[in-house]
Amino acid sequence: MEVIQHNLADMIKAKRNKVNENFPVDQNKKKILFLRYEKKKGVGNQKLQLSFLRNLERFAERAEIIDDW
Repeated sequence: MEVIQHNLADMIKAKRNKVNENFPVDQNKKKILFLRYEKKKGVGNQKLQLSFLRNLERFAERAEIIDDW
């Protein structure tokens, strides 16, 4: 379990660094972690919850993360 926590922490740090590189503090005053990077409309705005959940599901499928239930 600790390995997953450390890996997750590393991924969040990498994501934060990417956001800071692409959106300086003056462009991301609310310090949102999950922003839109693509398409003309909405770049720099936060992702919608549904979009975020879909991306998370795709990631879990590719990483073969499954429930043990």
